[in-house]
Amino acid sequence: MSAGYNGRMIRGPLKFMALGALLLGAANAQPTGEWRLTSITDAGRLISVNAQVAPTLRFDATRVSGLAGCNTYTASYAARADLLTFARVITTKKACPDQVLSLEERYLNVLRGVRRYELRGRTLVLHAGNDRMEFVQGGRVSDVTQTATRYAGAWELAGVNVAGRALNVQGDRPVTLTVEGARLSGNAPCNTYSATFGVVNGAIQVGPVASTRRLCTTDAGNQLETAFLGALRAARAFELRGEQLVVVARDGTTLTFRRASGSGAVTGASLEGGWTLRTVDDRAPQGPRAITLNFEGPQVGGNDGCNAFGGTYRVSGSTLRAAGPLPQTLMACPEPADFPSLTALLRAGATFSVNADVLTLTGQGHTWVFSR
Repeated sequence: MSAGYNGRMIRGPLKFMALGALLLGAANAQPTGEWRLTSITDAGRLISVNAQVAPTLRFDATRVSGLAGCNTYTASYAARADLLTFARVITTKKACPDQVLSLEERYLNVLRGVRRYELRGRTLVLHAGNDRMEFVQGGRVSDVTQTATRYAGAWELAGVNVAGRALNVQGDRPVTLTVEGARLSGNAPCNTYSATFGVVNGAIQVGPVASTRRLCTTDAGNQLETAFLGALRAARAFELRGEQLVVVARDGTTLTFRRASGSGAVTGASLEGGWTLRTVDDRAPQGPRAITLNFEGPQVGGNDGCNAFGGTYRVSGSTLRAAGPLPQTLMACPEPADFPSLTALLRAGATFSVNADVLTLTGQGHTWVFSR
């Protein structure tokens, strides 16, 4: 009896010790793979990070590496329990836009001071005294410019389908969606909202959706708002179907939009295709890259001689104008002396004419001549 009792006493502590070891191991799981910065608290100031320039952090066996915003970096690290430190942080020294460089400096300064970490599912939190950085699992948002330009502009909700059931979308005001670069915004049935938008590892990702907190006055309005914002938060695909934009959520809910009144992108058939700049005011452009324009359906894109850009456009009579923002890549480039900006011309609007294989744009006191 005594031996059996002692056996149970031995097995009991061993069982709890084993359980404790399992729990400790789970709590102290070390981060692996690639992570993308979503926010940083530096000197008590919370800074949300634009997905297009977000620093990344990749863990290998004994080293980390990633993009600091503009430059790449590498460092050694040591992790034990919930403790984590980085050492010998080395970066490249590219010239970067001021805004990106400011974020990069903050990121690297906090990284050097990190002393502990937390893993919360797909979220990694690094602590450096009172400063902290939050990451989401996955690589840097990529192709956001090219993807967002497909859907750029203002849209109005035309239909919502939840589990095969269509909801009534008629209310006191139109429900809208505006896509501008890496951001979404608009009117929900009762509130206004905004969110980040991008492409992570080839998949559409809508970031946290923030909204005002007004109460809907009807049950139908409340039901529509819940379905609408829920579908945006869980979006897995944006699809252009003819003249409509369809947002597909992970549970199969669909939001169908049509172009908002007055924002439709009207194309000029004679503009279709690619064009290369020959002269501006009879001067040939000087630069490392050709200045180009490309028109495809409602989309306009090209290169300003340094950075690629893209967006939508419309034609009214003989005037061509960008229909929304023209997101650009962020390469640091020397500004050509006294040379006008192509994207500024498109935003302001230009008179155009096409004669065979020659496109002429006139605006802001300059004449631009392109050829196919």
